[in-house]
Amino acid sequence: MIDAMHHIRKAIIDRLTGNITHNGSPVSIYNVIPKNASYPLIRIYSVSSNEIDQNQTTFNSEILTRVEVVTRFSGDDGGELSANRLISDCLNLLRTRSDGYFDLSANGLKVYVVENNGITYLTDNFSDHTYHRAIMDLSVINKKPIGNGIITCLNMKQAKIRRKKGAEAADAVNSVLSQK
Repeated sequence: MIDAMHHIRKAIIDRLTGNITHNGSPVSIYNVIPKNASYPLIRIYSVSSNEIDQNQTTFNSEILTRVEVVTRFSGDDGGELSANRLISDCLNLLRTRSDGYFDLSANGLKVYVVENNGITYLTDNFSDHTYHRAIMDLSVINKKPIGNGIITCLNMKQAKIRRKKGAEAADAVNSVLSQK
């Protein structure tokens, strides 16, 4: 089974990059925040990957990914409302209905649920700055279809007749992946 964590994380980063702005400027999106990063910023990181169901035809997994908005201000001169607005913009882009789910078919995956598992707001006061953070837990449920193309034969003649069954199994998997 393929682990979908990095595919989901990349899809989230791609969806947000260039589409989230603050005071007319694009907000930087990171997986790992560099030391010279400017604020506000958004960090995307994976939390967990759990198999939630498996059967003969698919592996279903739930990927929990965090979207963390961080604003930084001197003292108490703002930031909380900015964090609220930015996480709301992220939620509008990421929490869509089926026609807007991430297309991971090139990776052999199909996303069929994207849920907001809650948003937590935190304020950290340090001597140099006040940081306001909005942390959204985004649950993405995907499935990886499995095609069974096993044939049983008693001789080579039967094997040659039945060899198209593997192609039929592959076509069935592609059919599942191409469904919108």
